[in-house]
Amino acid sequence: MRELRGARVGEEAGDTAGENLIMRRAVRGVWPHLPVLLIGSIAVCAGAAIATLIAPGLTPVSVLVIALLVIPPFAALIAVANGIVVRGDATVRQWGGSLIRSGWRAVTVAVPPVVALALLLTAVEVWRISGQSWVLVPLGVAATVSAIGVLGLTAALPLALERPGLRGTALWLSALFLVAKRPLSFIAVACLAGMGIWAATAWTASLLLLLPAPVALVASAAVWTSAARLGLAAPKE
Repeated sequence: MRELRGARVGEEAGDTAGENLIMRRAVRGVWPHLPVLLIGSIAVCAGAAIATLIAPGLTPVSVLVIALLVIPPFAALIAVANGIVVRGDATVRQWGGSLIRSGWRAVTVAVPPVVALALLLTAVEVWRISGQSWVLVPLGVAATVSAIGVLGLTAALPLALERPGLRGTALWLSALFLVAKRPLSFIAVACLAGMGIWAATAWTASLLLLLPAPVALVASAAVWTSAARLGLAAPKE
């Protein structure tokens, strides 16, 4: 947490003013930044569409393909969300710069949960084919690690893009620290993404265009409101 403490600009731990400022920026920043949010969302959906064409279905291979094609544009969208909630401003140019500079780093950040999900799907397939009860042990472990990894990733991406000094183990420990302290904030991100995907599957795929930007904003707001609440970092007016 040293890097986060070094970036602290709030007045004191538990300062609700920083949290309130972040939430106001997240809500009020949608309309003035709608063009860049739409561009970012379209890029994410385009990556998802290409990934679906290359590796349809939900398989270990499709998870890896999605990681390569969806995470870079989503990370650029997270960078836009960070700009909105932390500094109150974001531009298309900043989105493009983040896509070029941070896309590959975002993929490396996502390696732990992506590998865990791929192993989980592999274990599910082995159990389906063999029916062996012992397979439930690695399946359960993979499911647990995947769940923790996905929640951790919702914190790790905003942190990695806003705090370049946080890398590797330090980054993931910081992300999991925030998740452990305020789990409901990050569960809300996963629930929002899951409900959006379900709605798009049940009704119309065009709803997916409306999903990436809210997920990115909620994820960024979850990270920085949690950091502000813990007195680690808070934005200024």
